[in-house]
Amino acid sequence: MATKSAAKKSATSAKKAPTKSTTTKVSTISTTTKPSTNSTKTTKIDNKVINIVLAEVFGTFILTVVALSAIQTQDLVGLFVGLTLAVVVMAIGTISGSHINPAVTFGLWATRKLKTVMVPFYWGAQFIGAAAALVVMNLVSQTQHGISFAHIGQFDGTLFGIELVGTAVFLFGLVSVLNRKELTDGAKALGIGLSLLVGVAVASSVNAQARSTAIANYQKAASSVTEDNKEEPTIPAVLFSKGATLNPAISFVQTEMTESELKGTSDGGETEQHISRFALDSILGTLIGAALGANLALLVNYRFRG
Repeated sequence: MATKSAAKKSATSAKKAPTKSTTTKVSTISTTTKPSTNSTKTTKIDNKVINIVLAEVFGTFILTVVALSAIQTQDLVGLFVGLTLAVVVMAIGTISGSHINPAVTFGLWATRKLKTVMVPFYWGAQFIGAAAALVVMNLVSQTQHGISFAHIGQFDGTLFGIELVGTAVFLFGLVSVLNRKELTDGAKALGIGLSLLVGVAVASSVNAQARSTAIANYQKAASSVTEDNKEEPTIPAVLFSKGATLNPAISFVQTEMTESELKGTSDGGETEQHISRFALDSILGTLIGAALGANLALLVNYRFRG
């Protein structure tokens, strides 16, 4: 009996004894991945890039037509292109940001406001839009101004400085306006247009001063030509320029003045080649100026907030 009671006690104690769980917690790394952000982004870019390209082509086309017409008449260039840019920004700003200028695209990329992968799409669309504007202008004016890159390697320090200063002022204003979150879309569009107007005005002032100096120096050199030294002085490059563009796409299709146009003579005018303003000085001047102006605007706004 004692044996039976001892067996019962051991059985009940065995039942009551707390049992440690032998189940171990297995920490597993979930193999279910989030929807691939790369593929999502790629899909979004593919869908959006068509709208961006079309918007940039159309916007650059409009701005180039206005700019070429205004430059041809040399009348209120800054006002016309500034108002045109403001209207275009209101029209396509929500689609592509309304860069319609390779320098603006570069400036926004330099301030990390634009992905690198999108830069070629913007640039391609902008140059296509400018080329389309040239075709239309030729049809309307019955001219045959093509695109010549005879001066693509030309670098003139004066022209470089003019484009750099004007574009830097333009991008400084543009980025500053974009940083003002409290402004409405309409106010931002107007501010961007006014920024271009001021940039063109500054560049035009510097250009006028540079031309005056170049003319004086050229006339002084020409007056020193004698029978013994009949070599005529070289005409400064700034005198062939019709004005600053602050836009590589416009300089891509804008032609320089020919020598007969500059001297006001008709001889050789028909046979002279119309050379594009698309040169190393204008390209580097606008791109470097855009990067400087955009980053300076960020620096000023950052210091102001701090």
